[in-house]
Amino acid sequence: MIAGLFDAHSEISQETQAVFLRELPPKFGPVSIYRAPGLLMVHGGAAFDKISAKERQPHISRSGNAIAWDGRLDNTDALLGRVGPRLEGDPTDAAIALLMYEAGREDALGELVGDWSAAIWEATSRRLLLASDYAGVRPLYYCRRSSHLLAWSSSQRHLVEWSGDDRLDDQYVAEQLTRGASGCRTPYSNIRAVEPAHARTFCARHSGKRVFWRLRPDNTIRLRSDGEYEECYRALFEEAVRVRLRASGPVHAELSGGLDSSSVVCMANRLIASGRTECSRLLTISYHDPASQDEQYYRAVENACGQSGMHLETSDYLFVDASCPGDSHPLFWAPRHMEIARRLDAAGSRVLLTGQLGDLVTGNWFDDSDQVADFLRPGSLCRTFSEAMAWSGYLHIPIYSILWRAFQLKFSLASTENLCGSMNSHRQSWDDSLQPWVRDLAASAERAQADSAVWKRAPGGKRKLFRAISAVLEDRVLQTPEPFQHLFYTHPFSHRPLVEFMLAAPSSVICGVGEPRRLMRRASRDLIPPVVLNRRSKAAFNLVFAMALRPLAAEILRDPHHFRLAKLGYVKGPAIRHRLQCFMTGLECNQPQLRTILLLEFWLRHREVRGTCRPNSNASAALAGTGNFGPWPSGELNH
Repeated sequence: MIAGLFDAHSEISQETQAVFLRELPPKFGPVSIYRAPGLLMVHGGAAFDKISAKERQPHISRSGNAIAWDGRLDNTDALLGRVGPRLEGDPTDAAIALLMYEAGREDALGELVGDWSAAIWEATSRRLLLASDYAGVRPLYYCRRSSHLLAWSSSQRHLVEWSGDDRLDDQYVAEQLTRGASGCRTPYSNIRAVEPAHARTFCARHSGKRVFWRLRPDNTIRLRSDGEYEECYRALFEEAVRVRLRASGPVHAELSGGLDSSSVVCMANRLIASGRTECSRLLTISYHDPASQDEQYYRAVENACGQSGMHLETSDYLFVDASCPGDSHPLFWAPRHMEIARRLDAAGSRVLLTGQLGDLVTGNWFDDSDQVADFLRPGSLCRTFSEAMAWSGYLHIPIYSILWRAFQLKFSLASTENLCGSMNSHRQSWDDSLQPWVRDLAASAERAQADSAVWKRAPGGKRKLFRAISAVLEDRVLQTPEPFQHLFYTHPFSHRPLVEFMLAAPSSVICGVGEPRRLMRRASRDLIPPVVLNRRSKAAFNLVFAMALRPLAAEILRDPHHFRLAKLGYVKGPAIRHRLQCFMTGLECNQPQLRTILLLEFWLRHREVRGTCRPNSNASAALAGTGNFGPWPSGELNH
């Protein structure tokens, strides 16, 4: 975990530094500090493997530059060939990352593969750089306390308590209530997250940002046979799991019984058994829901791997809880996250593996008929009709609709709305209870994001996948939840070489007609138990969601006139009451969005009890039609 202060114009007072250090969360320790004129750089947290145990951070290079590194570097062998002769001492992640930066500045950051965030100080130019990996897994936030004093921290709570600025950000609320995500915005108008694959720079003259990695829609891979694709997938997936098993203590892994988590657990178990990793013990965590069929599948994986996993009852750790709706920001599953963090701490474990992103990366599509567009080229008309006919028979829809869709995608004739899929139309088909200005505010941000969308340049058959991956990255869906920030919460399916390979491989190789996850299943035949490998069901937590929401809905209905989101002008009170009554009687109420409303409402109440998170004056300004939503002074940051 990292944190710091930067003042480009003057010294930072001892009192300011002392207060900043005093507000560090307990999980930050032990702490080491680097000071320079106008700079305080802090690194904290326990080592998780032999390499991190050797690190002395912040690390200072021969040139006098400094880096505070939070994360794991996965391609050290490749990078050592470039910076090895200039290394002094042990080849730690921080030392390698700083030497790479000194050699190629921001562009070189794109070559750092792993889960990481970093603060880099250039001593000669007095320039500070904050950067985060391509998926934004390791959180890094920044804020200004004055026009010249900048603070950054891995902990959002740390910045809130130190700055004393807890005004709500209207844009964050609007985006949460419309799409359930808010990108790099936080609930606070003066705190932002560093964007994935971005470097933000700060110095006396100006501030700005630069992208150091992008999705490559034009990148394609063509191998000679299915066997070669399977071999590449197996090698990359093995690497994705192996690099995440860097741990001196035990490693924990979530195990739901689905293909994604099961493949991670089975691969990790195989690597540990063969002695090809530093980790010597794997422990699994499963979530038991009596209404779900998951148990038979995760038990099969436990038996195959010789595991006796930890099982948590979903009824004991609710999806959303009025007494625990998140700390510095709203968080679903907060009670469960806190319990897992407690158990990992007790076991001396610092790493938690998940199966997140597996659905997207491995092509878990029931309908992937868009791939017909990739066959629309001279000399392939017979193949095009053959593929369209196969999808038509499988989906039970007319072949002309598949061909017309493929033609639109191939020649970019589909409108932006059609290319975006039906998400927006579904969202608008149900009552969202939002005030018009909130909906307009979210729509303006969505339009701005769509205008620069990289996924639009992807081949027609890949556009859906590129759009989904883009949304996950831009919204920081893979970011470490607050209770896990002192741990290495990591996702093998987000391993960048694996993601890049799957994005470049032909769609028909990854997902076939009636064969979701075609490549993954074929490549994992000798890895995953057959009962799991052939699984076609998907766990649903509708009853778990309803069980958690009912007491919250009942509490609001007992006193509907004190609904905070309505008082602040974000939602319509009567519409919310009607939807809650529908929910309690089992009628349609747009429950997915209602979950977010209830989470945000009880998080606001929780923060009021703690005496923080004041409403932003921007809410009233928006109602008055001023449009004054920006938290940053004009020209101060280059968004």
